Formats: sequence, C-alpha cells, structure tokens
Amino acid sequence: MPHLVILYTSNLEDKVKFGPMCRELADAMLAQRDEQDQVVFPLGGTRVLAYPAAHFAVANGQPPAGKEMGFMYLNLRMAGGRSAAVKKATGDAL
Repeated sequence: MPHLVILYTSNLEDKVKFGPMCRELADAMLAQRDEQDQVVFPLGGTRVLAYPAAHFAVANGQPPAGKEMGFMYLNLRMAGGRSAAVKKATGDAL
C-alpha cells in the first residue's frame, strides 16, 4: 500500500491548504496506470499524510530580509513490483 508522507514547517500552515493538497496528491496517485492500463495504487490503501514540525531550523537561520524560511519534505513509499516508468510517472504527477 503506498504512503505519501509530508513533513512541513508549521509556519506554512497559513500559506498552504494542506487538506485539499493531500486530496489532490491522493487523486494524482489514484490516476496512475501501468503499461497495461491497470490501476497502479489501490483505492483503499493509498494514503497521504501531512505532519507539521512545530520546532525547526532552516538552512543557516538567516532568512532573506522580510521573509520567513520554511520547507516541505515529501516521501513516497510503495511496495516493489512497479516498473521504473510507473515510478517516474507517479513522481512527475505528484
């Protein structure tokens, strides 16, 4: 079962709508098809999870004037057996 886990700095919560973003990313995963036009990821097993990091330090701690630093890290895990082309297409879609 595929899992896309998102870790982000909590200062992004007022800039990004994480609920709708998670839904869009899940839909992008569910839209993937393999070389035989078969569904790649199961409807009931596809997960997209987002977690805020309440405490963080970014780069050298010196943001550009007037800008707050933040980041978002996405990690997609899936079981083996998928072709390199399917993996690339999924990454490109996400």
